Amino acid sequence: MFTGGERTALRKLRETLYALEMERTLGKPRIVELYLNTVDWGPGICGARAAARTYFGKPPAQLDPLSAAWLAAILRHPQRSWREEFVGGRVDVASAQRVLAQRHDLTRRERAHWSQRELTLSPPDRAARLRAENAMALR
Repeated sequence: MFTGGERTALRKLRETLYALEMERTLGKPRIVELYLNTVDWGPGICGARAAARTYFGKPPAQLDPLSAAWLAAILRHPQRSWREEFVGGRVDVASAQRVLAQRHDLTRRERAHWSQRELTLSPPDRAARLRAENAMALR
């Protein structure tokens, strides 16, 4: 975000210095919050709040652990997840379960409980369907 896209040792040094200063002044929780509120979660979906509302129809604070894990899992490929899982209706629960298995703030019993639950996404609205059709046409 701050150092450009070139692949040089000087850029890596700058990134390291920026990262150290950000962690010192902001702290890790704030850095994660800033990241989650700026990252792409699908076409026109910027930030965790918008993602929770789009995919589940509720604010992030009301998400259950499996829904939150699914959102974390789609960060690797948000456009594909949006198109195939949300609009296409083929939800990859296994990826959410892998993220859920790594949540050490939950007990083993809680992780097992949530990994057996069904994941239900909100139905995509007409605008989401049109964005999906346009995205597929561009491929």
